[in-house]
Amino acid sequence: MDDTGLQDGAVLLMSLGHEEAAEVFKLLSPKEAQKLGETMAKLKGVTRERIATVMEKFHAEAGEHTSLGADSDEFVREVITRALGEEKA
Repeated sequence: MDDTGLQDGAVLLMSLGHEEAAEVFKLLSPKEAQKLGETMAKLKGVTRERIATVMEKFHAEAGEHTSLGADSDEFVREVITRALGEEKA
């Protein structure tokens, strides 16, 4: 990922909040997490305009890659397991 992508990712994660950012970090390799974490630590004075631009870019790209209907059985199984626990699900 290039520097702009890292910076956009850092802005996005910092905009989401602690819990959501932590969930994303769980999906990264150690090297990816380190690079992204370093980039987040270096961010200073991010404007509202920059945050809005990053969010709009994310929204546009996420809309193109929606997984609705892709594997609904697996999605439902995972959601129920997370909500109720393995045994009850």
